[in-house]
Amino acid sequence: MPQTPPHLPACAGPGWAGPGWAQRPLHRAPRPRPGRGPAALLRATRGRRRPAGAALARLLARGSAMAAGARRAVYPLFQRGGPQLRIFRPNFFMLAVRPGVPQPEDTVQFRVSMEMTKLDIRNYLERIYNVPVAAVRTRIQYGANNKRNHRNQRVKKPDYKVAYVQLGQGQTFQFPNLFPEKEQDTETRSFDDFRDKYMEKEKQKEEGDPRRGGVPDWFGL
Repeated sequence: MPQTPPHLPACAGPGWAGPGWAQRPLHRAPRPRPGRGPAALLRATRGRRRPAGAALARLLARGSAMAAGARRAVYPLFQRGGPQLRIFRPNFFMLAVRPGVPQPEDTVQFRVSMEMTKLDIRNYLERIYNVPVAAVRTRIQYGANNKRNHRNQRVKKPDYKVAYVQLGQGQTFQFPNLFPEKEQDTETRSFDDFRDKYMEKEKQKEEGDPRRGGVPDWFGL
């Protein structure tokens, strides 16, 4: 077993080269771990001798590749008869709204995503909900900008797309009454009549005597 020179400490080994700064061990850059990016590698090498030039570029590229590989999952190619491993859902929405202008019985009004086209709307209704579609018409409603904020700046509401879907032959649609009026019983009606009479008397008192010609009541002889 080789003897350690007298000018080196007892723990010195093959990594020690000589006195002074040369006695420090020659550290190597740590190996990148899966899921750690280049920023983590640079933090790990702080305070040590960092590789320069092409070595640093290779280190960053390797860290980026390993981090991307940890996040990306690889699926086999789909073949007919194979299992369905993924489900692709569209990032669209369709909201049935009550039409402001009376529409025909076979026409339904929707508020849809701005990215949806007429073909997307037709496929959305026919493939998912099995609704027969005869025709689709769309328009873009401009958002109102008649309101102001605390800085007196106009605040504009976002634009939205409206779709008018004409159903297939023989199909009709009637928008449901979501908030039906409840039938009032006798006690409720009597209370409403009493309240209306009381409010009418109070309004007459506030108007004052018409014979005074508009002179206030507190002004008198």
